[in-house]
Order: sequence, then C-alpha cells, then structure tokens
Amino acid sequence: MVEGWTVTFKELAAKKVVGVPVLYLAAAAVIVLAIVAWRMKPSPEPKDPTDQEALEDAEIDPETGLAVPGNPYAGLSSNGTVTVVQQPTNTTPEVDTISTNEEWAKAAAEWLTATLNVPGSQAIAALHKYLEGQDRSFQEEEWTNLAIKEKGQPPFAPVISGTVGNKPANKQITPPGYHTVTGPMDDTIGDIAKLYYNNTTDDTYDLLQAANPSIGDGTWAPGQKVFVPVYHAPIYYTVTASKGLTASEVASKNGISLVQLAKLNDPKGGAYNPAFRFLKNARVRVK
Repeated sequence: MVEGWTVTFKELAAKKVVGVPVLYLAAAAVIVLAIVAWRMKPSPEPKDPTDQEALEDAEIDPETGLAVPGNPYAGLSSNGTVTVVQQPTNTTPEVDTISTNEEWAKAAAEWLTATLNVPGSQAIAALHKYLEGQDRSFQEEEWTNLAIKEKGQPPFAPVISGTVGNKPANKQITPPGYHTVTGPMDDTIGDIAKLYYNNTTDDTYDLLQAANPSIGDGTWAPGQKVFVPVYHAPIYYTVTASKGLTASEVASKNGISLVQLAKLNDPKGGAYNPAFRFLKNARVRVK
C-alpha cells in the first residue's frame, strides 16, 4: 500500500478502462505473457537417429518403400530387425571397342586360333593380306570371311582386294574308282597324281595315262570322269624271243592296248607303230 493512495481489491475490481474491467485486462496480459514465454522456451535436443521411436515414426515413401530424404535410417526398422535393400548387380558384359584395323586383326586372329585352331602366325598373316589388299590363298580367304562373320567388318575396309586362289581339290574316292573333275585344281594328270598319290613322277603320270587312254592328257573340263587305279610300282615285261616281238605282240601278251603300251613307255612321237619290233631282252613296262 502506497501512502496517500489506498485502493481496496473491491475498488480495483470495480474500475474500468475504456469500458473493460481492469481485472479482465490483467488476466489477458497474463495469458499473453505465458504464450510468449512458452514460445521462447529452448527446443529439446534432437533424438539419436538410431532411437527406436525415431525409426518407427519415420515417414516412408509408399512407392519405393524407402525413407524420405532427411533420415537415412528411417524405414529400416521392422519389429527390431534392420532390412538393407540390396541394389541389383550390373551383369552386362563390357563390350570391347575396336577402333583400328590392327586391333581388329589382333582380335580376329586370336578368335581364329582359339576357335578353329588356326596357327596364330598364319591367322594374322591372312588378315593382314586382306587389310592390305594382297593376293591370298583360298584357305586364307575362308579364314578372313569367318573372322568378318564373327567380329564384323574392320573399322576401315581395304581399298583394294587382291586376288584369291582357287579352291583346293578334295579326294572323292579311295582308289580304285572314278574322280569327277571340279575345277582348275583337279583338271590335269598332274593334279590327280598329286591329289591321290602325293607324287608327280613319271611313273604316276604314266599309270594314270594308261588307265585313261581315251580322255587325253590335256586340261579336262569340269564333270570329266578320271579313273584312278591303286598305285603300284611299274611292272615290266622282258622280251625273250630270239627274233624279238612287235609292239602289237607285246601289248597282246600283257592284255593291254597298243595305246596303253605307248602311255606306259612314252615312245618318240607318243605312239607305237603296230609293227615296231622290240629286240630280245628288251624291257617294256606293261602295268
């Protein structure tokens, strides 16, 4: 109480300010102060992100099942078990990039060697011949085409192609039997002798010529039938008659024709006159 200014509670309660009782204004002021004090209260320390309650209260994206940004641990709690979402492993093989012809040749040669057992030096040589436009064998061309089929065209295709050898002839029979001519690699006596006897000496030539007296000794056309006998060493007949024997007599005694006798013995001019006489002790090939 202030001296000279005594106010009772009843008198204070009866006072008004702008028509509003003073007690109401005082109560309103207290409420406002309380609100201001509550807003100014320090924020509580954030909870440990691993706290179970924080994990359970985390917000989860319904489409992905993962926690929304802001709490990396949210969504990992499930009744006490933490589940880690594994990312799929990329199993797509890396693709080799070939940017030069040399890289292409190396990769193609290694494939030919590993897959077809082509000797490495021969494989790379064949591919370099192709890339440089050089002449190559039929076999080298086959290797090149197989490499292109597997590895694709080289980065820079060759400007020139070179020539390719003829396809090698293949054995068609086991002698005796007929071989059918297919092309430039099996169309002569020499080709057949090399193919079936691996020998091109006169005795193999004469054997084949005598076995095919009617087809000539030149170049045959594709489709020509050539008889290939079993190879054997030359067989000779010795004239024993004191007066000798004619060519016709020698051929007849050995069951061959006069033409075959000539094919086996290569007389001057390529043929025998039927009356040509072999002297006693003359040695004549008859098979």
